[in-house]
Amino acid sequence: MSDALATVLDYHQRSKHSLRRYAAGPHGLDWANQPDPFRRFDGAPRVPLPLLAGELPPDWADLHRPGAIEPRPLTQASLAALLQLALGLAAWKQYGTSRWALRCNPSSGNLHPTEGYVVMPAGSGLHAGVYHYQSHDHVLERRCRFTDDPGLPGDGFLVGLTAIFWREAWKYGERAFRYCQHDAGHALAAIRYAAAVLGWRVWLLEGWSDDDIAALLGLTRAADYADAEREQPELMLWVQTGTGEMADHWRAAPPEALTQAVARGEWRGRANPLSPRHGQDWPVIDVVAKAAHKPRMPPLPAAAPPPCPPLDLDDARQPVEDGLDLLRRDLLPPALDDIVLAGDEVEVPLLILAEEVAAVEAAVGGIVAGAIAGCRRLRIVPVALHHVRATDDQFADLPRRQPMPRLVLDPGLRAGDGDADGAGAA
Repeated sequence: MSDALATVLDYHQRSKHSLRRYAAGPHGLDWANQPDPFRRFDGAPRVPLPLLAGELPPDWADLHRPGAIEPRPLTQASLAALLQLALGLAAWKQYGTSRWALRCNPSSGNLHPTEGYVVMPAGSGLHAGVYHYQSHDHVLERRCRFTDDPGLPGDGFLVGLTAIFWREAWKYGERAFRYCQHDAGHALAAIRYAAAVLGWRVWLLEGWSDDDIAALLGLTRAADYADAEREQPELMLWVQTGTGEMADHWRAAPPEALTQAVARGEWRGRANPLSPRHGQDWPVIDVVAKAAHKPRMPPLPAAAPPPCPPLDLDDARQPVEDGLDLLRRDLLPPALDDIVLAGDEVEVPLLILAEEVAAVEAAVGGIVAGAIAGCRRLRIVPVALHHVRATDDQFADLPRRQPMPRLVLDPGLRAGDGDADGAGAA
């Protein structure tokens, strides 16, 4: 085993929550130094992007039929649609004086350590160059204007993702590196779905090294991050907007013309600091990031993913033969797996408080009743905590007041067996 792999595995064990302890993290949230969720590059030219005026024509089923969506031409408007649907803001929420944004790409703790960049060819309605997507204002910030031909094909563009470890470490401490990788995967999936809506395809450039990505996106420009938290390279994508195929050499490493264009380009902008100060740093994050630093690698054999089977949206509404299972469990919360059909009602035992029953019935009752033959209504049965048991004897010596990390419903439990008022809780 290499030293780098051993370091990564050691971090994995160290940053796991266990039955005896939590992974190292802050003992409370330092609200005065909460990281700014939006990275900005002051002094970089800004390109406002249009917002979608309404729904796009494709529906969900079209995404499962190869060739069903005609590729849209690469324009400033279609690029804006991709970024809005993949990395843009979905809503604003407010409680009291606090106001915060929700985005289309999910994030652990809504902290959003992932930053997005695009590298555009000439002829796309933009100057050829490197742009940072700033989701708060739905604008592109031009970090680099190419003065040389970058050699980018005209039927696609690059998307780069980076991570800011501090955004996650502020809340999660040593586990931040885990969450940054997790969130990069969410962002990749969001980009692929958004591209599919436009009839585009996305390729992961798995041969590129972290150094390749960092140089292309300007992450190595120390002066541009003088007072700001640094960004770490995550991955690089090629978005194919035409009907052609991506050249194999692109998957191995950046073409020389692109490398030279980056080195000779005109760079603008300084990154904003995200917090006034860092109350606590977590050195192990930098240790594991160094160990996981990716070199150039031979690309995997090119292979198109198998086509998805046709999606029948009507199957979610078909009656179930015996009323004891659901055809489409992915449409329902996992806790609804254990149901009992009693006459024309469905009883569902859930580990909830008695006062929550009405709200849960109202929220999911229509879905369940429509999916189970002979069911007219849903009745929630709150289950007492003494019907919940640990799956292993090693829980026995834990203090009674400590929550048990892994709990399952007793397989023998059925609706109506528990105490509805929660008596006898463990």
